[in-house]
Amino acid sequence: MDVGGTAGERSTPIRGTALARLHARRERGRARPTPVRVILGVIGAGLFVASIPLIVVFPEAGIPVLLIALRILAVEVDWAARAYVWTDWRFCQARDWLYRQPLAVHVAMGIGFVVVAAIIVWWIV
Repeated sequence: MDVGGTAGERSTPIRGTALARLHARRERGRARPTPVRVILGVIGAGLFVASIPLIVVFPEAGIPVLLIALRILAVEVDWAARAYVWTDWRFCQARDWLYRQPLAVHVAMGIGFVVVAAIIVWWIV
């Protein structure tokens, strides 16, 4: 469902608008020389792989790294373009929801993330 924010809230991007911007960026990106496109693809793939453990342990850094990786890869591959638009849209919705919550919810979620990260680290070690 494509829903934007109301006048008093942060504006959540609409999926169709984000997809149109991405297609325009894709046209500009495909005009680059092939070696530049290959280097950007390798960088995007590396960031994508690095973002997965970051999302589990430190989501505040992992999600933006994932968005950067998908944005770089979206110039070349369709699945990354769809994933970037969907992830960006959902991340903005979640962020806007969190901003509307009281401080107690922020504290509870912070404690929950720390507990989950500690359990994962304890399980790995």
